[in-house]
Amino acid sequence: MQDNQREELSYLAGLFDGEGTICIQKDTRPLAKDNGRNWNPIYNITFRVGMIDEKAIRSYLEFFKVGFIDCEKSYHKFRPMWRYSIRAKDDARMVIEMIRPFLRVKRPQADLALRYFIDCPSQRGRYLTPEVLIKKEEYYMEMRRLNGIDNSPATTKRRGRPPSVRVSDSLIL
Repeated sequence: MQDNQREELSYLAGLFDGEGTICIQKDTRPLAKDNGRNWNPIYNITFRVGMIDEKAIRSYLEFFKVGFIDCEKSYHKFRPMWRYSIRAKDDARMVIEMIRPFLRVKRPQADLALRYFIDCPSQRGRYLTPEVLIKKEEYYMEMRRLNGIDNSPATTKRRGRPPSVRVSDSLIL
């Protein structure tokens, strides 16, 4: 790798450490082609980085030559958010492998994603065994934990509001 490529890659890794995310997305919709029978959830690794500086986001597409850029809707006077995303498995793996040596904050997510690519090969369109589904779900939950997303099950029991702290009039001098 040339020095200017290494410099650009370290710059992109720094932006990604601050503004990016690697996640495992889970699609739980039944497939329409078999009327919901023989259905398995689909798990995909997604690499994303977003910010309001369009030039910085375009530099990802220019450097890696994979993925796509979306412009999210801007509201009122605010500038729009630009988001670079990669969902294709081979492209995401290539980018994560290239950027990983330069990551500091997101390195655990990158390591987990690379292990996922090895341990859970793509089996799209096939019925997955319970062992494979369990392994994919474990990776999914671990990535959520690393990204700070609460994995606790939802509850229907309302706990109510805690009592507010009130200062009595006698304490005010």
